[in-house]
Amino acid sequence: MGTGSPSDDGGQGSISLAERPMIRTLRIAVSGLATAGLFAACSNDLSSPIPIGGAQLSGSTGGGGTSTGGGTVSGGGTGAKAPCTNALTISGSATEALTGNAFSASYVLTACQSKTRVSMTATDVATGAVVWNSVPDLAGTIAIWTLPYTLTSYRIDARAVAGSTNTLVATASTIVSTLDVLPCTPFVHETATVGYWGIYPAVWAATDAQDCGRSGTVHLRITNLSNDRIERDYPTLGMSSFIDFEGATVSYNTPYRIYAELVSRDGQILSTSSTDIVSTPLR
Repeated sequence: MGTGSPSDDGGQGSISLAERPMIRTLRIAVSGLATAGLFAACSNDLSSPIPIGGAQLSGSTGGGGTSTGGGTVSGGGTGAKAPCTNALTISGSATEALTGNAFSASYVLTACQSKTRVSMTATDVATGAVVWNSVPDLAGTIAIWTLPYTLTSYRIDARAVAGSTNTLVATASTIVSTLDVLPCTPFVHETATVGYWGIYPAVWAATDAQDCGRSGTVHLRITNLSNDRIERDYPTLGMSSFIDFEGATVSYNTPYRIYAELVSRDGQILSTSSTDIVSTPLR
């Protein structure tokens, strides 16, 4: 047999019988690597999925998932941040007070800004008049105030303002109705006694009053009845007070009238009391 044989390399040269088993072995090895997908990165068509152990990988520019048998893994990109929405809710209540109702309102705020100011107002539903305003920036989440008794309803409005832009970002509203006023009768009582301060006569007067929540004051006057001259005038005493009228200005054995009246904040006389007494004689 000669050394030459038919070409086995596509016309590139003659291959001996001894070289043919080696070429066959290389072809089998290369075919196995391609089957295992190790040359997939060399493909120009990345959109064609290549199965690996039952899983399917699809091309993606996103990063990172891992595959276990039987699943489908796609490239995972990062999701968008959830949008933030300002939200404000308010609740209110009324309780009985002496001359009206004590109101309270509390709010819950979800703010998308670092500094958001909340304020409140109360509006009489019947008249449309704003009867109460809070401070522009409440220190806490609860506001408490008292209104004179009126059988009506109030709309409590809350406003949230962004501190950085000074713009309105959220509002809330609720309706609160008044309750029956607690019964209360304003009064003022006064008592007077006489004695000596050293060698001089003295007149002492004590007052006790109830203004039923009307921010009242006691006006007390001491009048010398022998000449109708007002000797002492105390226009703004509190609900409980004690007055010393003594010394050389007090006359011996003289009638005095101790007169007290309870006056409301708007000047209305709510109650009066009067006592006549005679100062001590000279000794």
